[in-house]
This record gives sequence, structure tokens and C-alpha cells, in this order.
Amino acid sequence: MQTILLPILSAAALLLAGAGLLFWRTRAKRAKLNREQVDRKLKEDALDRALSNGPRRSPQAQAPVEVRYSAGARREGGAMLRLTELAETTSKEYLFQRGDTLFLGEEYGRAAVFRERGRNKVDCEIFPYQGEVYVRFCGKGGECRLIRGKQRAYLTDKAVCLRSGDKVETQAGVFLVEFI
Repeated sequence: MQTILLPILSAAALLLAGAGLLFWRTRAKRAKLNREQVDRKLKEDALDRALSNGPRRSPQAQAPVEVRYSAGARREGGAMLRLTELAETTSKEYLFQRGDTLFLGEEYGRAAVFRERGRNKVDCEIFPYQGEVYVRFCGKGGECRLIRGKQRAYLTDKAVCLRSGDKVETQAGVFLVEFI
């Protein structure tokens, strides 16, 4: 009887050890997944705060109206001007009256939109003229491009009329122009 009992007990102990190891491994994987999700959520929240508030020490810099993670352009016509700064993973939206004069440039190494020229690095100007909205290059060095569909053209000091869906590419970033 002892000869039969010994293999049964050792098999039960081995089965119990295997079940314990499997339980521990599953629990460790679940804990690791939870830690990764918490870390990812904290990073996304920090990125949202940085993008929406950012280190805007200059009173001339505009804060974005909304931060989205989808990049789909909607074409509409209207009296408001929506500028969307397009990046690889996020986009920042700015909303202005169609008659506002704006300056696209760079502040603290990032793309920025200004209402006044000020002392910041400014690449181009968006301004109204006779009911239309125009863009022109006003930087000292570098270059800016207007992208309309598949066509690309460098901006000069001569103004170009903007249409909804146009993109303005500065050294700091790319801005989608929409009239809503």
C-alpha cells in the first residue's frame, strides 16, 4: 500500500506545484499588463496637459482650443478660421474669427500661433484682405510652403489666397486651414 501511495502523493504534489506556478505566472502577466496600462494612461494625460497648457510664458502665444488624437480633415465653409497643427500622433486646434491677423512661428522649439508679431520667431502671416484670407512669408531665414492638394509652392512676401483644406508648412510644423 505504501508503494502505491508514494507515487500518488508525488504526482499530486507535482500537480499542485504546476497549478501554483501557472497561477503565479498568470497573475504576474496580468499585473504587468495593468502596470503598462497605468503608465500609458499617465503618459497620455501628461502629454494632453503639456499640449493644451504647455510652457506658454509669452502672453502672445495662443493655447489650443482642443487636443485630438485623430487626424481627419473636414471641409466646410464659414466665418470662422480653424487652424489645426498636425503632428505624427496628435493635433492641436486653434479657432479664430476669419478677420483676425495671425502669425505662425516657433516658441520654445515648438510650433506656435500668435496674434501679435512680438519678439518670437515668426515664419508667416495669415491676414484678411477684402473678404478673403491670405498668407505670406515674413520670416528672415528658412522657408514656408503652401500645400494645396498635391501642389506645393514656397511662400514669398507676395500674399496667396487661402482655401479651406490648404496646409501651411513652416519650419516648426504643418497647419491645416479650414473655414467653418
